[in-house]
Amino acid sequence: MPSHSVEADELWQLLWAHTAHELMLRVPREPGWDLFSAGNGWGLRRQDAPRRALLLHPSGAARAVGDLSITAADGSSQPIPRSNHSYPTYLDLVEDAVVTACRSYLA
Repeated sequence: MPSHSVEADELWQLLWAHTAHELMLRVPREPGWDLFSAGNGWGLRRQDAPRRALLLHPSGAARAVGDLSITAADGSSQPIPRSNHSYPTYLDLVEDAVVTACRSYLA
């Protein structure tokens, strides 16, 4: 693989990792939820049950579906479809998906 492709992939990873962090900062947190980082992702977990956690991260292999994926502590992962949406619209969709997932999974 040419070096410019590796560099482009690394840049993509960094940009979407930063976006994941910014989005997780915007998610309303319930008392007892902590923000954490893992690899290129950012997530929320319960203080009283740290294995109840959700991580938002660059999609990697699922990149063709969506730039970001959400993964639960049990290992189940779901890319958040981009569906040709603009960057701002996609961020809104991701934020909605993360808020919904957090409310159902962490509550």
